[in-house]
Amino acid sequence: MMQVVQIFVENEMDLTLAYKKSIKAAELLGLSISTQTAFATAVSEVCREVIDKTHEGSASIEIHNEADRFSLAAIITFKQNPEMGSLEEGLQYARKLVPIFRFSVLNFRGTIELKLAIPRSSMVNRAK
Repeated sequence: MMQVVQIFVENEMDLTLAYKKSIKAAELLGLSISTQTAFATAVSEVCREVIDKTHEGSASIEIHNEADRFSLAAIITFKQNPEMGSLEEGLQYARKLVPIFRFSVLNFRGTIELKLAIPRSSMVNRAK
């Protein structure tokens, strides 16, 4: 795992930054424009829910290597506020945009993982 960028998501300006950084990371990896847009939209939708309903949010854009396959991932963490409702409803759109979507909460700390495989045609390797 290699972290590309870390963003603290606390207000609407951070939402725009998360979107732009997600687009840029996907672009540098040679992903298609439609894939870049889908990934960045999913990241921004999750960040919007985190900003609206939780505290202490952060988003990390990472590259994972699993069995000689690389994937682009966004790991969004937050502190859940027990008085506010569940995030599950607001995440349905983001869930449709990425192939791998994981949501977990442990001791009021939530983690959402968005992940998509990088095509072999992108020629991504450890050195790149």
